[in-house]
Amino acid sequence: MEEIVFFVGLLLGAITALSLHLADRIGIEIENTALEVINFLSVLSTFALFTWGLLNIEWQVVVLAYVILPFVTVFITTQERSLALILLIPVTGLATVTINSYLWFFSH
Repeated sequence: MEEIVFFVGLLLGAITALSLHLADRIGIEIENTALEVINFLSVLSTFALFTWGLLNIEWQVVVLAYVILPFVTVFITTQERSLALILLIPVTGLATVTINSYLWFFSH
């Protein structure tokens, strides 16, 4: 069960990061301080999820997630969905932070 939550957290973090990159490329500037904090925490949480995975899951699962994740993320963030994902950046960012917090504080 934790492996699934781990992968979903990583996926949401990667989608948030790619959505931020797409927003930057098309010229959407983030001027909201709260949103900037969410984005920062989301990126930090994504790295913390990798660390959690290496400490609590078999390393093969973490490496497999690291290899598969870019392909899944690019498949999800197609051009047709990019605007919707940009609008959902706060939701995916907060979900990443929440999953990270859950795994670090309430699992094992």
